Amino acid sequence: MQTMPETTVPEIQRSNLVSVILRLKALGVDNVLQFDYLSRPPAQLFMRGLEFLYAMKALDRNCNLSDDYGKKMAEIPLRPVYVKMLIDSKIYQCSDEIVTVIAMLSVKNIQSFPPNQRLKAQREQQKFAVEQGDLITLLNVYDSFVNEGNSTKTWCSNHYYSYSRMLDVVKTRRHLYRLLEKLGVPVTSCKNDVNKLLKCLASGFFTNAANLQLDGSYCGVVNGKSLAIHPSSVLVYQQRQPQWVLYTEVVRTSKLFMKNVTVIESSMLEEVAPHFFDTAARLD
Repeated sequence: MQTMPETTVPEIQRSNLVSVILRLKALGVDNVLQFDYLSRPPAQLFMRGLEFLYAMKALDRNCNLSDDYGKKMAEIPLRPVYVKMLIDSKIYQCSDEIVTVIAMLSVKNIQSFPPNQRLKAQREQQKFAVEQGDLITLLNVYDSFVNEGNSTKTWCSNHYYSYSRMLDVVKTRRHLYRLLEKLGVPVTSCKNDVNKLLKCLASGFFTNAANLQLDGSYCGVVNGKSLAIHPSSVLVYQQRQPQWVLYTEVVRTSKLFMKNVTVIESSMLEEVAPHFFDTAARLD
């Protein structure tokens, strides 16, 4: 018979250590493995964090914080992935769009499903869906709220979104614009060139790429785990299974589900992260 452990495993021993490593590096701790922790995390977690930061160009070959990415990730209180995309939005000339996507991802539970109206709400929200998937759909939702709905409560009621949460998105977006200025990134728009936006998204989420398998499941490029598209994704509604996708997070229920799934081309992954993907071995 299994019994519960006497004490809870410390969070640092079971969590992603990317932020911890960034903070220690910024404080001048070169050898993060030998730091005097109250509860020492497993070495495997450190290696995953270091590999991730190196793939994100946050660490140089000497395992020091890079000027272009690492030091900025350590300084700015955002997920490193978001900082990477904000910086790279200068390259892809889509800072206006990427700020909106990050703001929408940063505010949870923007949808509002009244009792007994879930199906009606889902049908209404599918009007914003596009073939590129969830992240571009989020951009459409925000643009409609601001431009067509004049940021009103009526628009949110009609389309089943939370008015207070959408106002939080507007506030978050303003804060992100100030960060763009701090990063020296001009406000630019890719307008109708969605490929620029997809490349920018891939530059941050390339470690969250997954490839369609013969059995209809997806295989994570990094973790090799079997994944499925979350039922809330617009791709499920569209009954589509693209060959390559990006996701922002994985949740476990009956299986491992990818959330905020967006269609990507393998050539885009090769372009934005050539140091990470071996074309012949990974993207065949």
